[in-house]
Amino acid sequence: MKLVFAIIQEEDWKKVREIFIEHNFSLTFFKSKGGFLEEGSVTLMTVVDDDRFEEVLTILRENCKEREKMIIPPLPSVELLRTVPMPVKIKVGGAVVFAVDVSYFEKI
Repeated sequence: MKLVFAIIQEEDWKKVREIFIEHNFSLTFFKSKGGFLEEGSVTLMTVVDDDRFEEVLTILRENCKEREKMIIPPLPSVELLRTVPMPVKIKVGGAVVFAVDVSYFEKI
């Protein structure tokens, strides 16, 4: 068995949730926030048998898409306040997935 944590963008959450439910995966989630852009995300947790682990990864790969976003980078110091930072295109989204082997699991 594996305990899977996946951090995904809120934009992708509704679809991923629906698919997990359709495929009978148990699911726990909580709202989270990214450290760089401080945008909303969702961290989901599920425990799956090893033979269904690839199915979870496939769902996440197909439904958590990387996107491009324009941001204005923060100024590193007060002296630079006279300059106007130019917008920068960055990639956001996708999913960050952690999987941990589970030695014991019980639903009570």
